[in-house]
Amino acid sequence: MIGDSLKMYPEIVTALQSSDHEIACHGYYHHAAIHPKTKVQLISTTTWRQEVQEARELLEHTFNRKVTGYRAPGAYFGVWMI
Repeated sequence: MIGDSLKMYPEIVTALQSSDHEIACHGYYHHAAIHPKTKVQLISTTTWRQEVQEARELLEHTFNRKVTGYRAPGAYFGVWMI
């Protein structure tokens, strides 16, 4: 789930809060950290970590459960993201 979508889609949040559905992180703003064609890093490692951590904390607080999964936007990830 994307962090900023919690504000945009409250009906989905409500439905997920009462479900057993796994909650995983997809970032905060759905920014791609790696260019899909060139594979060049687009944002700093520090910025990426801060955004993912902020999204994870928000998701854990909202859904009152541990978030352990992550899927990179566009499914492109680098070794530095692991």
